[in-house]
Amino acid sequence: MFEDILREHFDWKEGGETATKETRAYQDMFAGAGAPSQSILVGITALWATEKCYLEAWKYALGFKEEVPEEKKSHVLHTTLIPNWTCDEFEEFVICIGDLLDELADDIPEGSREWVKCEEVWQQVLWAEENFWPKVSNT
Repeated sequence: MFEDILREHFDWKEGGETATKETRAYQDMFAGAGAPSQSILVGITALWATEKCYLEAWKYALGFKEEVPEEKKSHVLHTTLIPNWTCDEFEEFVICIGDLLDELADDIPEGSREWVKCEEVWQQVLWAEENFWPKVSNT
């Protein structure tokens, strides 16, 4: 989906891009969380954390819907991206992943090695997301 949007709306061509440090952080986090030596709990934590952040970030953007000038409402951000990441189906998907995560983590002792690894993954996602999105103010 994203590659198609980039090509159609932003004249993007594949190849030659250099990943940002935030993108590299995601790549490294997913590689680590998905490694055969990691538990399914760590992998599900990475998935949930990423999707939860997407949901919250796009819902925040949606909150500015009424402030968007009429001439910009047809932009792909407002016609495709925000609706995709804020729809009921996506929110339900995030809730289901969270429920699965809770179920898997139910017997994991707080402070255990696996618990700590999941916390590290959560912190990595928060860092990458906070640094990925532009700084905005609602004042």
